Amino acid sequence: PRRRPRGARAAARALAALAALAALPAAAAADAPRFVVGRSPAIFQQHPDAVATRIGVWFDGSWTDNDREPGSVDLNHFNVLLDTRWRALQAFLEMEYERESGLDGSEAEKEFEVEQAYLRFQPRDGLSVRVGRFNTPAGIWLPVHWSILMDTIEKPPHAAKDLLPEQQVGLELAGTFFPGWLAAVAGELDYALFAGVGNDRLDQDGQEGATMGADLRLRLDERYLVGATAYRQKNDE
Repeated sequence: PRRRPRGARAAARALAALAALAALPAAAAADAPRFVVGRSPAIFQQHPDAVATRIGVWFDGSWTDNDREPGSVDLNHFNVLLDTRWRALQAFLEMEYERESGLDGSEAEKEFEVEQAYLRFQPRDGLSVRVGRFNTPAGIWLPVHWSILMDTIEKPPHAAKDLLPEQQVGLELAGTFFPGWLAAVAGELDYALFAGVGNDRLDQDGQEGATMGADLRLRLDERYLVGATAYRQKNDE
């Protein structure tokens, strides 16, 4: 067969290169993640490949009355959270207005604060890495202590007396396993290892200090829960 002239081959290569460059924007648009916003946690399952953001708000209040003063209605907590996830990455921010009345055993206070702000990388159920400011992963109350999810109107003694700080600023390794040896019962084993600095509030120095801890929880048949927590902290005081 006859060979094409060298100029024709060069022109063909140039046209192929131009066609490839023209296809790049379309390919980039096809690979670019979509952005969706919603209120329900189901948005993460409905859009697994999109950059999904959940916006949440919760608040609670109290009404007090006695024989010497007229009754009053007060706003105790008002929290706004932003939860953004894309595949194995998560960015979480929670802002809080808190007015502790002192009726639940805590000291009365009123303040605005950053409750949580962290980044998490979770490639699979058995492993996640979290860094930033997050709730102390110890026991039942501290990890999720929103009053609207609690069954009691008073904090447990260890929380009311601030034996453990509500937040950590540091690093956490955590995950969930589904043990195969519990064949007859549905089981779920959660673990958390963390280290950093314990801190209840950004302006409170007394609770600060280097920390390390571990938390282990075993759920059985979605009805029973048993766990253990180890915690160590060196306060600045």
